[in-house]
Amino acid sequence: MSEREAVRLPEGLTEFLKDNDIPCPPVPLSALDVLDRTDDNFFATDMRPVSFVPVLPGDMDAVLDAWSGRQESSEAEASDAVSDSGEDEDARAGANVGGSEEAAASAPSSDGDVPFYEGGYVGFGLAGGGLQGMRVLFLLKEGSFRFGVSLPWNRAFGDPAEEREDLEAAFRLAEVCLQSRPGSGELRVFVNDLGCRWSLTGEGAERGGDDVDGLLDCLETGDMRCEESVPFSMWMRV
Repeated sequence: MSEREAVRLPEGLTEFLKDNDIPCPPVPLSALDVLDRTDDNFFATDMRPVSFVPVLPGDMDAVLDAWSGRQESSEAEASDAVSDSGEDEDARAGANVGGSEEAAASAPSSDGDVPFYEGGYVGFGLAGGGLQGMRVLFLLKEGSFRFGVSLPWNRAFGDPAEEREDLEAAFRLAEVCLQSRPGSGELRVFVNDLGCRWSLTGEGAERGGDDVDGLLDCLETGDMRCEESVPFSMWMRV
């Protein structure tokens, strides 16, 4: 059995990609193990709500930072709850980590429907609606690396070939960044229909721009590259 055949694909993912003619994003295999369907048109590694359509770099950060450190807090609260009141496991599953009832109700746990992804977060699917408002979203946090895609899809007055070409290019860029992400510091990349906004920080230096060429040059010539490249076989390919 090949490595790809042994991978557990989330239920409904293959059909979702085929039905919407969407290329498969480069999901790390470690994230694929816990990727599940969280909504009709969305797959993710945990149940955090994406209550708005991310269209700007700051929107990506808002989603990825929504539950920062939530697992550690949840585990600590659960432990305290056991020692203080002896509450059962079902009651502790809804512990309020973020300070709001809504966040507590949707917060993941080790025994929840969607296991926690220790590498960070991956979310992928469709968001928005209307004749011109649908978008493909791909949000990834892998250590100090963040990559986001928010591109128009299936617009009534759009060009399907152009939309697919743009999305495939964004996913290829994600693969390149995943292989060349910095060993230290932080790399943030966000691709939307206005272009590619990126920043690379670390060791007291900060670089950034709004063009793909500048990003690729920085990854190629910078001194913050990973010491070891991640082999292509470790990524879910299109």
